[in-house]
Amino acid sequence: MNLIEGEDPHTEDVIDARHWQDVYGKLIEFTLRRVREPSQSVPMLGERLQRYRGRLNFWSERVWELEDISIDEVKRTVGNWSGSISLTGREFQILKLLLDRPGQTFSARRLLLEAWHDSALPEESVRSYITRVRRKLEGIDLAIIVTDPGGGYRLEFQTMGSPSTVTVVRPPEERL
Repeated sequence: MNLIEGEDPHTEDVIDARHWQDVYGKLIEFTLRRVREPSQSVPMLGERLQRYRGRLNFWSERVWELEDISIDEVKRTVGNWSGSISLTGREFQILKLLLDRPGQTFSARRLLLEAWHDSALPEESVRSYITRVRRKLEGIDLAIIVTDPGGGYRLEFQTMGSPSTVTVVRPPEERL
């Protein structure tokens, strides 16, 4: 495994884990911009992008573990030591994307594309689902969705309670 200098996969510090999550998120964004430039070697950047996505997934799961977050992709529930919430499919897709990249701001258009993979839906749909997810998050001490003045949304974790372990339940086809 190729690590960046200072990257410690065994860290017990959630702030350090969030930092690496942010680093790999930014590397992915930078690489995606470079892929669009015709002078770049797309195969080489594609391999790099795949590696960065793998590291981002690792750090996302590490943050979830340190924050005591349980995510059940089959039942579409998210929770921690303070309780859990059940979500509809679209609510789950939005919250999962925001959990994968806390602190990163997403416009409504970008949420349509990255969470739902559907640019044909109106942006008002995103606003409606964000409101619903916010209400559900009020029931547990996990995170809040903040609206940035520029028109985007980002997830911020609440103060961590008592961490234990993470449970991620994936659909059967992803368990192979």
